[in-house]
Amino acid sequence: MSHSITIRRWRLELSQRAIHLVRQPDPNCPDCAGDGGYQVSEHGIADYDLCHCWSPNGYRIPLAPRRRNTDYGMPF
Repeated sequence: MSHSITIRRWRLELSQRAIHLVRQPDPNCPDCAGDGGYQVSEHGIADYDLCHCWSPNGYRIPLAPRRRNTDYGMPF
């Protein structure tokens, strides 16, 4: 289960093992109009290029592993 929150152009996703930070496309970018990419056709083949205003690769901040509880409440 993961939770996410968006603050301006940054999306923060919290999972069990890490926090992921991903920067979203610029909504005011004149090249892609906030879509993050644009259609390019070369030699009749349509392709999709990423815009310079963002990168789908983000940052991963690993969380410390949880300690295991070895005391199961057994009185012996």
